[in-house]
Amino acid sequence: MFRKKYWVIFCSLLIISACGTAESGADENWPEDEEELTMVVPFPEGGSADRQARALTSELEEELGVPVVVDNREGGAGAVGTTSHYEGDPDDGSHFIYQSQPHFQATIFRDADYDIDDFDYIGLTHESPITIWANEDSNYETFEDLMTTIEENPGELSYSMISASWSDTSVQMLTDELQMEVTDVPYDGGAEIRTALLGGEVDFTASDIDGTLAGGGDDLHPLAMFSDEPYEHAPDIPLVNEELDDMGYDMEFPEISNARFIQVKSEFRENHPERYEELAEAVEEAANSDAFIEQGEDEHMYYTWESEEETRDRVEEAYELMSEYDYLFQ
Repeated sequence: MFRKKYWVIFCSLLIISACGTAESGADENWPEDEEELTMVVPFPEGGSADRQARALTSELEEELGVPVVVDNREGGAGAVGTTSHYEGDPDDGSHFIYQSQPHFQATIFRDADYDIDDFDYIGLTHESPITIWANEDSNYETFEDLMTTIEENPGELSYSMISASWSDTSVQMLTDELQMEVTDVPYDGGAEIRTALLGGEVDFTASDIDGTLAGGGDDLHPLAMFSDEPYEHAPDIPLVNEELDDMGYDMEFPEISNARFIQVKSEFRENHPERYEELAEAVEEAANSDAFIEQGEDEHMYYTWESEEETRDRVEEAYELMSEYDYLFQ
């Protein structure tokens, strides 16, 4: 009886050891054993998020030695793609997501089944401040010109926006504080809101600097930027708070920026720490590669790498800011 009992224990330990060895072996052979990896982009093809993701996957393939494909899962201002990834994709490292701020945080305010802590954040690749823009041919040469016209014509001026994004909420924050009325006109993506302004369908828009310079070029005129400091790549754009101060308003708005980052489900890191580290190292190398950075510069998008800890801090800080205006993200 004594020998039988310990024989059972011995066999159990062998099984556990074998399982651990098999898992370790699987991790050692990753990602070579994968036919391909998938980067989920929760936005349409052709937009800035899609172009950035495809440029990054090209370099990531070189680092990992396997194909990395982009899977566009558009809809719901990022909610469709993020939800499908969280609920349906495996947590083995074969799928990860090229995420966008504030769209990700906004889905949480709209009762998503996930929260910030359900993901890990490998790193941030791009950040671009939100700016108020007018058509170059319009009568609005300055931020004050636009705001004065809005004040004198309540509800008559319109702006193009994407629901639950900074393109909408930054304008609402501004006009709510100033007790002014404007009309929002919703579109599906960044290219669409800029096209609407270029085509004269709306009077102004709020969009990030890099994406707008890439998509609108010299045909759009920047009026003011939600930032505390001038933007390195467009230093002449006025700052919102300084413009308001010159107009006699005693108020201050926070810095507001779009950001893009690589995100994985937290179970991936918990269950496959070696794979996570390999993917994280590869992403960092790809994001800092000359080819990726040059591709961005060619499109007036200036990439900058931030670490996992820095990225999580930015995601949480933006979430806290958005919490003050959560009614705008519903």
